[in-house]
Amino acid sequence: MASLGKVYLERVSQLKQLLETNPSEKIPELQFLTVRDWLWLAGRKTQDTEDGYRRAMSTTRLMAEQNFVNDLLDPPL
Repeated sequence: MASLGKVYLERVSQLKQLLETNPSEKIPELQFLTVRDWLWLAGRKTQDTEDGYRRAMSTTRLMAEQNFVNDLLDPPL
């Protein structure tokens, strides 16, 4: 179980590093991702190719945007 946790944490770090090395992929809404969201994203199967990384970043941004809408915009509306 501990090794699985380590794999997930490494994958989360990899995703965050991809965002840091590609500033054009970063959006302000990323701050709304929870630890649970990051772990879910880390568990998704993605290819270690440029296309796989693009898809992972796209999914990450989409989840962040959905959290922003659901947590901040939807309740007042």
